[in-house]
Order: sequence, then structure tokens, then C-alpha cells
Amino acid sequence: MTMTALAWRTRFREALSCDLRSLAVFRIALGVYIVADTAARFIHLERHYTDSGIVPVPLARKLLEAQGYWSLHTLGGGVAFQVFLFSLTFIAGLSVLLGYRTFWATLAGYVLISSMHQRFAWGAYPGDFMARTSALASLLAPTGAMWSIDARRKPAGAVTHFGPGSVALTVFTVTFVFYAAVSKVGPSWREGTAAFWVLDNTEYGRHVLDWFFDKPLLIKLATWGVLVVEGSSVLLLTPLGVGRVRVCITLPFSLLLTTFLFSLDLWLFPFMMAGCIAALLPSWFWDSLVPRLPLLRARLRAPTPIDPPHVSDARVRWARWGCAAVFCAVILQDHARKIGEAGYFNPAPVQPSAPVEQAIRALGIKDDWTIFRIPEKYPSGWDAIAGTLADGTRVNVFTGQPMDLTAPPLPGALVGGFRDKRMFLFLNWKVPTIKLRWDELAREQYQQIARYHCRESHGRLTSVEIWKVVHEMRPPPVLHLAPVPQNIFSMRCDQT
Repeated sequence: MTMTALAWRTRFREALSCDLRSLAVFRIALGVYIVADTAARFIHLERHYTDSGIVPVPLARKLLEAQGYWSLHTLGGGVAFQVFLFSLTFIAGLSVLLGYRTFWATLAGYVLISSMHQRFAWGAYPGDFMARTSALASLLAPTGAMWSIDARRKPAGAVTHFGPGSVALTVFTVTFVFYAAVSKVGPSWREGTAAFWVLDNTEYGRHVLDWFFDKPLLIKLATWGVLVVEGSSVLLLTPLGVGRVRVCITLPFSLLLTTFLFSLDLWLFPFMMAGCIAALLPSWFWDSLVPRLPLLRARLRAPTPIDPPHVSDARVRWARWGCAAVFCAVILQDHARKIGEAGYFNPAPVQPSAPVEQAIRALGIKDDWTIFRIPEKYPSGWDAIAGTLADGTRVNVFTGQPMDLTAPPLPGALVGGFRDKRMFLFLNWKVPTIKLRWDELAREQYQQIARYHCRESHGRLTSVEIWKVVHEMRPPPVLHLAPVPQNIFSMRCDQT
């Protein structure tokens, strides 16, 4: 092998390597996500996860069958059983966060969050997919080699790691972000108005940047800036100037995610995405930039890593690399399919065979998300659940106050929260546009929701109604048309 070939091989190896400190940051982010997501879902455990809630086990199993998913949480519908599984998930997330028995904690966390997510599949959103897929990839990476309990029990070793885990995490993160950029094919992205459509969307916008809307130039710069920042993610794979290039890409992207966190109601998706991006921070960041920050110099510069476990059995090494290769192939093929569906390839990439598709869904790494690809066509409006008292007064089923179908102060406030908002986004806005057996399942779900609120009212309500309020927008100069309420479903409580 010539010196030139050896140098290029070293550079490509560096491009697919991860600093153990960066992997530790990713592990901490994953642990925080599992703990926070479990705690947030626990608040609505009875409503979302038990037989006395809105998705009893028989309906949950039908939903899982329709999507090719699975869930341990459908093995029982009682509160005690669900509390037991939630407790295990919380403990697993805490163990990942602290880096205790990291591999087994991550494996348990991956299995349990996959089960938890798919038990209430109506409430899914992109952050769930990010957490599951990155957790699966990180099983092949030494994420507990630094800043962990595991690292305190073993001797120090090297700081940079190249292996199947670093390759899997890098490929997944880069392809996910790059797809997010190239899939934005709507006219608003080309014209520079997409930032308005996204920020003013009543399903996601927090309306903290409404002052932005009367500044068309800033809207265009923000729109095209998103495309540049996301599209530049492919440079994370460059073998040239890895350290400086990665920092130049990851820092602007982190700023973009911070903007998403405060301006859009995306729950922990920006946080989990930032954790995946942090996994790619190069050694140059820790060794050259961090020492210049006085508050972090003493704590973060001196590494105390452990050596990743040495695998002496060649068959085990090849098996690990084989798992990474299969994972990367699936991720690349799935995103190539989605890019093709956006109109880039003719003919579009071939769909995976039925067994492969089933395996992808069973592992929870099927990327079905097309959020904000064409934001001007995204549903704009909100949903509400109303109950009728004996005197005919329509009230909010959660507060008991007179029902007001005007725009809520926070997205999802009229349906019970973020996960319920996701459920109604699918039921009220997407089911009418798709086929299969979703109409039947949606009607059964509406009935379960009505029964639940009738029971919870203890006889105060005579009927329950589900509303969809369409609120169309127009780009700058901003124009909102009058909201149009639509009654989607009604049921008398004496019919439950």
C-alpha cells in the first residue's frame, strides 16, 4: 500500500471515528431523553396505557397489527403492570444517563422505550424514532467509556474510537439530517416563505417569533439558512480537515436546534437530535476549543476513559461489523426510498421486500416522517374535545369550563396534551387522506375516547364531541382566514 493510499485510509477512518467524550455526551442525552419521556408519559399512564383509558389492550393490538409493530405493554392492561414496566424503563434510562452497565442498560432502554412508544402509537413523533434508532446504533459503540460509573471501575485508555458503533451512529445521523434537507421540495422552500408556514402553523408554532412575520427578507434568509445548515451535514463525512469541518457544521446546527426547541412544539426532538450531533464532535473540539473556556477547562479536558472491550474472537468482530453493515444498509436504503418519493429519482428506489419491511418495523427504525417537507400543505388548525351537560352547555372535558373553540394558548391544550395532539393530528387530519383499515380503527378510537370521558365525568356529561378547527393561513403579508369548526364525531353517554 502506497503512502498516499495509507494516508487516505487514515483520513476516512478518522471521518468515521468518534471521540469518547462526544459519545459520552450522546449517552447522557439519550439517558435524559429516556427518563424525561418516561416521566412525561407516566403523567397520562392511565389514560393512554390501561384498559380503563382511551386505548384498551384489544384496540392497541389491532393498531400494532396494522403497523407491523409489537409492544410488551399489551401483555396486560392493569395500572400495576404498566407502572412496573414504566419503572423498569425509568431505571434503564437512569442507568444509561449515569453510565452504569452501559451496554445492558442501553439494550434494556431500547427494548422498553420501543415497547412504550408503540403501545400508544397514535402519539408518535420524530423524537421517538430518533431515540430508538440511535439507541440501537449505540449498542455497538463504547458510550460508557467516559464520564460514567463504568469508567471509574476500569483503567484509562485511548480517547478516539473507530469501530462498528462509530460508523453506525455517524451514518445514521448524517443521512437523517441530509434527508431532512433534500426532502424539502415544496414551493415555499424555493420561494423563501417556508419559515412563515412552519412558525405560524397552529399545530406546532409557539408564536414566540411572530414579530418575524412582517420582515420578508428575514423570512427568506431563515428559510434558505435551514436548507444550507441541514444540507451541509454531508460534509460531516469529509476526510479533509475533520476536526475544524465538523465543528463548523455542528455548532450552527446546534444553534438551529435551539431555535426549534423554543419556537416549535416538538417536545424533546431537538434535544435528542442535538445529542446525535454531539456524538460527532471531534477530538479537536475537546482538545483545542474547550481548553479556552475557563469554566470547562478543568472538568472536560482531562479524559479518564476506559478501553473499549477488546474482542479477540474474529467471529465476534465480524459479527459486530456485520450488524453495523446491515444497519447502515437499511438506513441508507430507507432514506434513498424517501428521497426518491420526493421526486429525485426516476424510477424511484425499489421498496424493501416484505420480510425486510417487517424487520425494520419490528426494530422500530422505520422512518415514516415527512414533517415540514411541504409546510404550506401541512394541516393548519387545532382539535378539541367537548362535552355537553344536562342543561345543554358545551364544556371543556378537562377543565369543566365553557368550551371555546378559538385558538388555544398552547398547541394541544384542548385535547389533553402533546401526545393527544399527535393522536388527533393523525385521526382528524390524516386518516381521511389514506386507505387501508384506518377508517375502521379511527372510528373505534373515537368511540373509546368518548366512553372514557363519559366515565370520567361521573354522570355530568350527556354527550361527548370531537372537533376539528381549520384555520387557513396566507404568507406575508400575513392573513389568517376565519376558523372553520367541523364536528368530526359525537356520541351520547347513554350509548357507551
